[in-house]
Amino acid sequence: SKFSRLIRQILEYSTEEFITLKEELQVLSLYVQIEQLRFRDEFGFIIEVDESINEEELIVPPLIVQPFLENAIWHGLMQKQGEKKIELFVKDEGNSLKIILRDNGIGRDEASRSHTGKPKETRSMAIDLISQRIEMLEEKGGQEEKVTIIDLYDDSRAPTGTEVRLVIPKIKKRAK
Repeated sequence: SKFSRLIRQILEYSTEEFITLKEELQVLSLYVQIEQLRFRDEFGFIIEVDESINEEELIVPPLIVQPFLENAIWHGLMQKQGEKKIELFVKDEGNSLKIILRDNGIGRDEASRSHTGKPKETRSMAIDLISQRIEMLEEKGGQEEKVTIIDLYDDSRAPTGTEVRLVIPKIKKRAK
């Protein structure tokens, strides 16, 4: 039933230019629940939203975070041994929202290597499309990066995961 609900929501939201932040977070949560079932609850997931943010009042492009979440699960966590977790933070940055997705996976360098140990030559079309969608939202041609991917390391320079930061304009839902 979760899977059919997720499919219905994805189909419904794919025809929308915007959905509420609450709807976006709900569909992400549902997606993660399904992935947790598939992977036998091998990873944890938390969502933290600044208290000042009204999730029903703000709108975002649908499924803007999902490709990054999928990458974190499939490429960062599933090859990792031990504790696995993903954290999603939504922060109020004045005129914009900062969405931070952080995993404690194996890191992009290791994930990009094939089983032969050589780097794979792939480029994420989803990340390019999301960057373009964010750019279209931004009315001013600001210089700030809209999508930033950061490799995380411990003190000995061993990979400890990946952090994705999305900065999107804060847009309020219009009254009907």
